Amino acid sequence: MGLTEGSDRNYLRVSHGGIRKTVKEGTPKAKSRENQEGLLVWELVWRDVSGTLDAILFRDHEEYGKQWTLLINDEPDHFALQISENTRYGTDLLKKIPNLKRVWRSRLCLTTLRMMTTRCIAASPLLTK
Repeated sequence: MGLTEGSDRNYLRVSHGGIRKTVKEGTPKAKSRENQEGLLVWELVWRDVSGTLDAILFRDHEEYGKQWTLLINDEPDHFALQISENTRYGTDLLKKIPNLKRVWRSRLCLTTLRMMTTRCIAASPLLTK
């Protein structure tokens, strides 16, 4: 059957110079920070994510604005990396979208150090300007 309950996808976002996942307080390796609303949030932070790019989705949300979601598969892990369009990472992504045809369904690495370059270990093929 083509229907499944729930999702095993890890929802990540790019913000504050890192790839982040919001977690509960007490999660090992989680760091706390104060968000824009002044609330304390706990997050796991990474420098990069790698895998196969399966899809790119666009959403214009009333509250959160324009966002791009990259669906990345690195069996057995599945990621949904959300990037706001009005950030430097969003701007960088939009500049590189024409090159995505070369890497579609190929292994790649996305990093916040220099978004979507070969700087990650085992990043192949290239996704550059």
